[in-house]
Amino acid sequence: MEKKLIETNPFEFNENAYVIACVGNNGGTYEETIRMGYSKTAVILFEKIVNDRENEDILVYPLIYCARHSIELGLKIIALSIKTICNKKKIDTDYNQLKSHDLLLLDKTIRLYYRIDKRIVEIYDNIYPLLKDYEFDKQGDAFKYRNNSIGNPHMSSNNIGSISLDLYMQKYGIINKYIEKLIRLQDELIYEYSQGTFTKTLSRELIKEISLLLPNKDKWHEPEFNKIKSDIKVKYKIGSKELSDAINIILRHREFSINIGDEIRIGNIAENVLFNYMFFSKEYTTLRTNIDNKISQKELYQNGNKIAGKFINSISKEELIILYTFSEITDYYSEEFDSLLSENEKTYVNEWDYKKIAERLLQRYVMVLKGLQKCGQKTYFETLYPEGG
Repeated sequence: MEKKLIETNPFEFNENAYVIACVGNNGGTYEETIRMGYSKTAVILFEKIVNDRENEDILVYPLIYCARHSIELGLKIIALSIKTICNKKKIDTDYNQLKSHDLLLLDKTIRLYYRIDKRIVEIYDNIYPLLKDYEFDKQGDAFKYRNNSIGNPHMSSNNIGSISLDLYMQKYGIINKYIEKLIRLQDELIYEYSQGTFTKTLSRELIKEISLLLPNKDKWHEPEFNKIKSDIKVKYKIGSKELSDAINIILRHREFSINIGDEIRIGNIAENVLFNYMFFSKEYTTLRTNIDNKISQKELYQNGNKIAGKFINSISKEELIILYTFSEITDYYSEEFDSLLSENEKTYVNEWDYKKIAERLLQRYVMVLKGLQKCGQKTYFETLYPEGG
């Protein structure tokens, strides 16, 4: 048995193995999944200690090593995400310290650039004050080896004789919670900044806020407009040039321009086409509901096809794809409408495709309304939903 084991490589696929871990290209492994593995290991070890009421003097080393290493990985993930956002904003960064194991040095690097977005600051400010506990472990090896690189015992040379593991895990839980929260946020921020809607210090979110503070465009000639601009500059701590940059973005941005009473229309969908869509959508929904089961599934299918056919005959292919894109944009940023529309125009090209998306559209009336709102299409929206205008 032992001889057979010697000849077997555990780092190769073995169909007789009872437990197999998928890693590398086979496992979709990312820095975050590795971080989570170390974090979960620390939690499992602590639960083992608490439940068994023994072995704490042995398990303390792998426990804290795993917890600390998950923090190190988390800080590096956060730093690299900030670097990605800086790159999108064409801001030069110096991240030469990311190879370090020193948590305080990593923290210093993060805080050089983390004010690039206030949402990062709001979360990260809950993390860094707790990192001072690790000041003695600059190399990340205090719980990996008994002695440091020059032969001195890690614990005794730092006057550490006991460790309150319950307190340690409480503080680690706080750090881990905010690291996970910030990593999720930064993934969203990278996607947001990819839209290109930002200025030197204003994020897309802040530009949207400003669009809601501005009066309608037809009132910009009034004296009150200058006071509003001054108040905005004070509130967001920006100068006249950056406010002008933000206003220019708002003026050409479909979603934001509607907030200043300026609609940027997409396409030219006729009013009667929208009325037909509303009518056929309600008819299709009523049919599909079939509350009393008065008709068979076959009749449902046939009648549904008839309604979809009538709808297709009442709308041009261009209008059909535009409406369909409105139903999809709810899962995207409004800036992505044009690229999504272009993709749909290339994807749906024949009568079978048109029938397929027409049937989907008849079931997506609410999604179309949400898409119209997201893209600032007030005229279309009020035509389809007059009671909500």
